[in-house]
Order: sequence, then C-alpha cells, then structure tokens
Amino acid sequence: MVRSGRLLAVEFKRESAKPTAAQHAWLAALAVAGVEVDVWRHRAHLAPACGIQPSQSRR
Repeated sequence: MVRSGRLLAVEFKRESAKPTAAQHAWLAALAVAGVEVDVWRHRAHLAPACGIQPSQSRR
C-alpha cells in the first residue's frame, strides 16, 4: 500500500494467528530494503488505512 509517499507492507492475520517463519522472513527483507512493515490482526486497521468506511470492508 502506498499512502502519502510511504510504502507499507502489511501481513493480515486473524486475531489468534501468527505469521509463519516465511512471512517473518519476507517482512524482514522488506524492512531491510527500507519498506515500512507491520502485521495487522483486526479488520478495523484496514478500513481507515485504505480510506474506506468499515461497513464497506469484508470480514
């Protein structure tokens, strides 16, 4: 996702799920390259970040 000149790589997970070792490695490689990375565990993060209303986001 690119917003306001920032590149953000996000791994979306269910509330109880954790990123796999491969996902951690991918996020770490992106971070070393200067990309902002994060893991989001709730769909409420998605709506504001994408500029949409929560009722428009899918579960």
